[in-house]
Amino acid sequence: ALIAQAAKKLGWDAVHQRDFAPAVKRLEQAARLAPNDADARQKLAEARRFAGQWPAVEAAAREFDNQVAQKKPFTAYQTMLRIQSLQHEMPGGMGNPLSQRVSQAASQAMAEYSAFWQEKTAVHSRSFIEQDWPTMLANARQTLERELAPESVNEARSRLAFAEGKLAEQRAALDYAAQTRAALT
Repeated sequence: ALIAQAAKKLGWDAVHQRDFAPAVKRLEQAARLAPNDADARQKLAEARRFAGQWPAVEAAAREFDNQVAQKKPFTAYQTMLRIQSLQHEMPGGMGNPLSQRVSQAASQAMAEYSAFWQEKTAVHSRSFIEQDWPTMLANARQTLERELAPESVNEARSRLAFAEGKLAEQRAALDYAAQTRAALT
């Protein structure tokens, strides 16, 4: 009975870590050694079911990794929530190694995005003060090339339109000056 309990504990601990092959093996041993242990049989059935669901979690984790690599932190965050949802019945929640890695990568991706947005905002402000419209325009275009926070999309588009407007005004003023010079010569 002691060996059966130890096997059951080892098996269920492996389920927590999402290490399903040894989990199922240990829980099968526990169920075999203690055939009247309904808990061992239930844990074995759950381990087998979770093992069947795990490939979907791994596939979502690969999607997540690709989204982070493509600098799409908000899409990646939604994928992380899906990873969490796929495991909602599994013990230990997001405490397993894969989920911990995903959570950490999501935090890093959001921190990287925050630094990106702050840097783009600083360039925009500096360009405004210096009236450097070409730099402002290039910065706005670069900002819009990647996924932005939903609440930042309109701000980024507004920055682009502002820079385009200032450049158009500058061109019009230069054209007027050139026409005036031509008329005076």
